[in-house]
Amino acid sequence: MSWAVLSVHARTTEGLWSAALADALELEAVRPEALSPDATLAFCLDEPSLARATQAGVARRIAVIPTFRRPFDSAAATEILVAHDTLRDALPARQKERAHVVGAIAPLGWAPRDARNEAQESASVAPPAILVPSSMIAEHGATAILLQLSLVSGDPTVLFDIGLDVEAAEALRRMAPGHGIEGYLFARTDDASAYWGLADIVVTRAHDNEAALAVAVGAGLVLTDDTPGADALEVSGVATRAIVSTLAVSIDEALGRRDVAQQAALDLDSAGTIARIIEIAKRAESRAPALPRGLPEGLEPLAKEAPKPQDDRPPDATPEGDDDFEARIEDELAALKKRL
Repeated sequence: MSWAVLSVHARTTEGLWSAALADALELEAVRPEALSPDATLAFCLDEPSLARATQAGVARRIAVIPTFRRPFDSAAATEILVAHDTLRDALPARQKERAHVVGAIAPLGWAPRDARNEAQESASVAPPAILVPSSMIAEHGATAILLQLSLVSGDPTVLFDIGLDVEAAEALRRMAPGHGIEGYLFARTDDASAYWGLADIVVTRAHDNEAALAVAVGAGLVLTDDTPGADALEVSGVATRAIVSTLAVSIDEALGRRDVAQQAALDLDSAGTIARIIEIAKRAESRAPALPRGLPEGLEPLAKEAPKPQDDRPPDATPEGDDDFEARIEDELAALKKRL
């Protein structure tokens, strides 16, 4: 058995999810072009990785969508792993049959804080705390975001994760004074997960990586996008939906239900996602045909019959509440034959 974790973002700051999966498997995440020719199973975290595994003839190709973004084209995957039922429902019918819901992956070091009050006290951050990533500043501009934050009730603390965006940091330093906001900046360094652990709610978009990071640390969400991922997080009770022109109203609502949203985030169990992924991979490997690899030795016989198709559907793929589903189909087919 030879497994591989493939990602175009391997060994970069965007590779948090592939790094977490590879670490659990005691492997190193690699870029698609570095795929070992001996691989029998590949975890593919993006479309180029899946294409490379398919081209290389890897028997089991598992498409992993580790966040709440819309799944990439996974037609060539033997299994598809998504974060929520809503994202599975958004897949084409043929792909949906091979999809499993496992949850979003929690990156290494991104976990709920056991002592949120101690962490807030040590960082001089008064609760409640709102976290705004730089992607929101880039999308909507510092002026619009600062104006809405200034209108939020109760004088919450605002944490700005500026990532590695120097321009965003300079813009906030220049423009924040005068808005009356108790705010702090921090960069996406090794300490970032600790600062995220201070957040009660995070304002972002479901298709951005930050939504999965918020769930990993047990924070509620305010989401400004209209995507299947946003639907999933709203249905789960984690998210409050918003539009930027009335963002302050939605933040007030989210702060009012933050205890419920935080518990809903914990219930999604990001910390257990990798264990669920590995279990599915083990089952997939056991079903994979033991085909030879490489050049034949002497005369290698070819199989006369094609292998029976495997039923890779998740256990809940049969319609709920319909125990006689198969019998009903047979009855309908018999009635159709009579009419014909």
